[in-house]
Amino acid sequence: CMGGGGARGEAPARGRAELGDGIRRYRATGAVMDLPYFLALLANVVIRMDDTAAASTALDEADALVAERPAYFYLPELARLRGLVHLVDGDLDAARAHLLESRQHAQRAGSLQLLARAEATLGDRLPDTVTGATDALP
Repeated sequence: CMGGGGARGEAPARGRAELGDGIRRYRATGAVMDLPYFLALLANVVIRMDDTAAASTALDEADALVAERPAYFYLPELARLRGLVHLVDGDLDAARAHLLESRQHAQRAGSLQLLARAEATLGDRLPDTVTGATDALP
């Protein structure tokens, strides 16, 4: 389960530990295809714990893996999470840039779900940035 249950709700520390264990086990298999996804889950948990250094480290590794083995479907979520890291750190300009990048990646991919997620984050965190880009998709 990679710690998803413990990562939600009231137990982020437990979720972090479970995700860390799951990622270690996944790495031990030699598999890498889904590692950016698992690292994004970890980043999401540690952002909630205000550990932006750990989130940045996980996102840096995920970005590097995506660059080595193109898996473009991860790009919108990685950019969105990077935006959240900058929000927690108080860098609104960098946050806005990454959240807009997330929206652009989702639009290019034609993913309504990821576009809605990017728009929701923009609307919740930077409401002056939302322009209704979801209307542009078929």
